[in-house]
Amino acid sequence: MKSAEPSENQSKLSAVVARYVDSRDGYAHAAKLVDETDLSTAFVEISKKRAAVAKKLTALVTTDQDSPSEANGTLEGAAHRWWMGVRESMSSEELHAILSECVRGEKVLAGALEDAIKSEDMNDETRSLMTAALADVQMAIEHFKFSGVES
Repeated sequence: MKSAEPSENQSKLSAVVARYVDSRDGYAHAAKLVDETDLSTAFVEISKKRAAVAKKLTALVTTDQDSPSEANGTLEGAAHRWWMGVRESMSSEELHAILSECVRGEKVLAGALEDAIKSEDMNDETRSLMTAALADVQMAIEHFKFSGVES
């Protein structure tokens, strides 16, 4: 019989799922804050990618009793989205402020992925998915840096 307590691996995967939900919601929020159509469209596409990865990861995170809800992010993520809106409304350089918050959020997501990948009891399929996800997040961070945004 399995333990009712989630394994370290499940806990880390659940944390990554929550960060992906935060990222999905953050990009959807950012898409509404920017006036530039191309950037708004890009944010919507990134949000869709984050949602797809969250769905795949959610399918991998199960317990004996139920599977975690993908619908909820973290309180920190909600606060981050709120702060993004505050920065946007206070700043004369709205776009830079929004992009800086995107970079900050991506770095948090990358950290959660890196931490989860280190888990010793992770199966190859999950590690492969997480490694690909980390590469995608790191590419987004580099893209923002290339655009002149540093957080």
